[in-house]
Amino acid sequence: MKNLIISLSFLLALLPAAMSQNQPDAEYNLIRRTYKANNDGSIDITVRKELKLIRNRAITAYADKGETFILYNPAFERLTVNESYTVRSDGSKVTTPANAFINQLPSSCQDCGRYNHLREMVVVHTALEYGCTIVLDYTIHRQNPKLYDNFPTVLDCPVKLFEVVCQQSGDIKFHVTAPDKFKYNEATRTYSASNIAQSVVDSYLPDRVNNQPFVISTADGYDALFAFQKETLPQAASFLSNLYKDDKLQYACDIRDHVVDNIRLNNIEPSLAGFRHASAAETWASNCGTAVDKAVLLCALFNQVGFDASVAFEGNDCMVSCVIDGLSYRFSPTRKNKAVMHAAAIPAAIVTRDTTNLEWTPLSLGDSYYRIALPATQNSHSIKASQLTSMRQQPLKVTPSEISHRITLTIPDSVNVKMLTKEVDYHSTQAGLWDATITLRRTGNRVEVLRSLKITTQEISPKYYKAFRQMLQKWDTTTELLFKKQW
Repeated sequence: MKNLIISLSFLLALLPAAMSQNQPDAEYNLIRRTYKANNDGSIDITVRKELKLIRNRAITAYADKGETFILYNPAFERLTVNESYTVRSDGSKVTTPANAFINQLPSSCQDCGRYNHLREMVVVHTALEYGCTIVLDYTIHRQNPKLYDNFPTVLDCPVKLFEVVCQQSGDIKFHVTAPDKFKYNEATRTYSASNIAQSVVDSYLPDRVNNQPFVISTADGYDALFAFQKETLPQAASFLSNLYKDDKLQYACDIRDHVVDNIRLNNIEPSLAGFRHASAAETWASNCGTAVDKAVLLCALFNQVGFDASVAFEGNDCMVSCVIDGLSYRFSPTRKNKAVMHAAAIPAAIVTRDTTNLEWTPLSLGDSYYRIALPATQNSHSIKASQLTSMRQQPLKVTPSEISHRITLTIPDSVNVKMLTKEVDYHSTQAGLWDATITLRRTGNRVEVLRSLKITTQEISPKYYKAFRQMLQKWDTTTELLFKKQW
């Protein structure tokens, strides 16, 4: 009995520690964003956050919990810190000292002269300890009437209450796109959501799982905030002629690669620049620009060589639409992705059908063992089974595709080898989701392989995740042939 009492006492002592493991590192008691349109055409944006630090990781592992970074443009914005203090676990209040406010040049603007007037206010929160609550309230008074604010509502820690308040007057009207979880109170003009869970950390998540942004704008449509004009760039004529290729699509890709590689990217938001962009000549001369600046430059270079190009948007991503030999392509000015046809011309699934005849050119592994790697399948599903956890609560994002690859390996008559790779006759299917076939067999001196995979969905639900993962594991582990020399 005595031993039982001691054991129960020991377990009870461990209980608080065990319960703490289920706690988040931190929690927002409140996030409130207030947008006020004034009669003079200005806009006031007030942000208030009340963040409780619960575990030590909130202080040691998150750079944004001990500091707050506020970007603003003094050319047309004025920053006012209304309140900044920490409520300690014993209830005492510690006001943030004056030397904890550091006004600096944003790091992304240090090498870009056109934007070195921007400022970043760093608020260093003080008196931090377990159980304390950080309170910060600030207002940005914006003289520019153009606004597009796109902010996440699912964060790296839970949010008890998230509010967005819209107060309109004068000619400025706010256009709001709110996630479904937000409810609107017309009397107070407030969108609110309670008990928002923290973001999910997992591989290959669909965009909608964590990316549920709240959008508030003064224009009905993101592209309506910009004013683009076609430009040419005579000073780039020599560069473009030296880069010329008969393959027009490759020529366009080479021009794009130069803009991506040699024009430094400044990641400031267009709203911070007042939705004004540099001219193509300014970006070319400075070797620096925002994503929009780089798109304007790329567009000018394309037009300079005779393509019909214009700046376009896919969501908030600035792209360049370019017509080459009658086909419309989209190019990113910041990423060297494969040039793709305009979305309207892209089929629902990426289709690849290959037939390959392999020669006997094995890699020697020593001790009479040899390996033949099967050719990589083009336009594959892009998911690595080794990165997938055994269990999953969230859906899996996949790319619709249809892959069929037939491979034949002929072993010379003079080579006497035993195939160590086991023959395969595998099939996995789930109606409406996927259909996979893998066959591998040796007949005499011929080894024939068929790898066929058809994915007909963009998302695998947790219900079918286990079977889909098993199929991918089989797919990823049948990519080579092993042999041993016989004497």
